[in-house]
Amino acid sequence: KKWGDFNYEQRKSLEKSRLRIPRRYFIWKGDAMEGDWYMDGKKTSGNMYETYYKKYHANATWYSFAQSSNNNLIRKELSNTKQKLGM
Repeated sequence: KKWGDFNYEQRKSLEKSRLRIPRRYFIWKGDAMEGDWYMDGKKTSGNMYETYYKKYHANATWYSFAQSSNNNLIRKELSNTKQKLGM
């Protein structure tokens, strides 16, 4: 989907999901499968997002969804999150 294909509620939800990093705004525009990162309103790469994320969130865990070796770890994290949220 392109940004214009989302209805009002979906857009508001995506706008709330932006990550605030000093002097930079990153926002994901797309759905769960396809989309692009935007930094300060300009399309940017996932690598740029990763660089800033790691720099300002030093103890953050970064999982690459492209690496099958992380599948079990991602499933475990999702399971823990669901348990904490009571889902």
